[in-house]
Amino acid sequence: MNPAHTSRTCPRCGHRARENRSTQAGSVCRACAHTVHADVNAEINLFRAGRPALRNAQAV
Repeated sequence: MNPAHTSRTCPRCGHRARENRSTQAGSVCRACAHTVHADVNAEINLFRAGRPALRNAQAV
């Protein structure tokens, strides 16, 4: 799983843009105005991306 752009993707609406990462620590979605710490935002997106892979591994 490639973690690129996970802090630029809004966990609420899915909008991805460079402008979503407002500062080193801040993330504000330009589409829906959702605000969250950039590291938390990336973690949410990584967690969601990894869930299908985890389910597939457990099914085998």
